[in-house]
Amino acid sequence: MIKYHKDLFSEGNLEEDPNSRQHPRKICYESTFFSTEGGLFEGLIENIGAKGVFLKSNGPVILGDTITVAVPSSRDTKGIKLKGKIVWKNQYGFGVDFNSKS
Repeated sequence: MIKYHKDLFSEGNLEEDPNSRQHPRKICYESTFFSTEGGLFEGLIENIGAKGVFLKSNGPVILGDTITVAVPSSRDTKGIKLKGKIVWKNQYGFGVDFNSKS
């Protein structure tokens, strides 16, 4: 099981509307790197939660691709690597579900 930095998902950092998501997200703007079968790319984490992340990036991704995201952590200078699946995308970026079987 992956342990997250305790501040990342603390109540005060989550979205205000409890009906907006089943699992709340923290708004953040952190640079990151991610990899897919297509290579290694750079992006910006705009929001993150225990079950997923939105990455702003123009990196070429394909729906259903398995992805590894490096999430910054104050406890580990290398960050935390999370695996998931790209479940939607638009012109600004894409959504990753950490629960999808990869």
